[in-house]
Amino acid sequence: MTQPKVFFGFVAIVFIGVLIGFNFLRFPIRADELHFWPTSLWLFHDGIPSVERLRSYNELNTPLPFLIFGGLEQVFHGGIAAGRAFNLAASLAIVMLIGAAGKFSTRSLLSVAGLLAFPYFILVAVHLYTDALAALFTVAGAALHLRRRHRPAAACFIMGIACRQYIVAFPLAFAIHSVLQRIHAKHIVIDGELAAPTIAAASLAGWYLFFGAAGPQPALAGQHIAVGRLYPEHGLYFLTCIGVYFVIAECILFRSVELYCGPRHRRLQSHC
Repeated sequence: MTQPKVFFGFVAIVFIGVLIGFNFLRFPIRADELHFWPTSLWLFHDGIPSVERLRSYNELNTPLPFLIFGGLEQVFHGGIAAGRAFNLAASLAIVMLIGAAGKFSTRSLLSVAGLLAFPYFILVAVHLYTDALAALFTVAGAALHLRRRHRPAAACFIMGIACRQYIVAFPLAFAIHSVLQRIHAKHIVIDGELAAPTIAAASLAGWYLFFGAAGPQPALAGQHIAVGRLYPEHGLYFLTCIGVYFVIAECILFRSVELYCGPRHRRLQSHC
């Protein structure tokens, strides 16, 4: 069996299993869906959402996912399962992007296996959460940027920020990396590689102007969010997640592959 067939077979088994395990996405509403779903419906309560509604919904993040979930309900009347299905499709698209980037090789299969082992990935994919679409735009933006397609990459990052404000970290990281490279090379030039992610990151300022704050003001007031306050304990949790879900998984999945299939192994074979 060829590598692409193994890849697609593995992904099909996992996602079909997820559908069956989660009752084809028709399980009772729970967790953050308890307020995400009413928000999505509220935005379309009087038809197409007005600017005032877009400024005053009671959620902290930017509105694109709620507009999609509410729009799906307006068109298809599929209930919360339709929004969940959209998120599952977005997560499947992420997996396919990773596979395509690696030409559906063994390495891409291992990368996808590591991603699917991350518990939040599947859990977010089957619930009406706002992260799946944001992650899809981020993965697409990163892939396009690394292929030097900077304008479409910036568009993806802008759409990602329209889903979750924290996506700004990714175009900002690309922009800072580009600046540091230019400083190191002592060759400062503004081109698409620098300008595109900078513009994408700056789109967050547009949302700040739109809301008049870091997010919809009713949500900020209702949840007592102190804008500008630092939460070092959140950084420790983030680093812990990186260590547990990325570093350890990467070592398990790829170090053994490099040991047996990498240059060192080939050198050992040549001496035998």
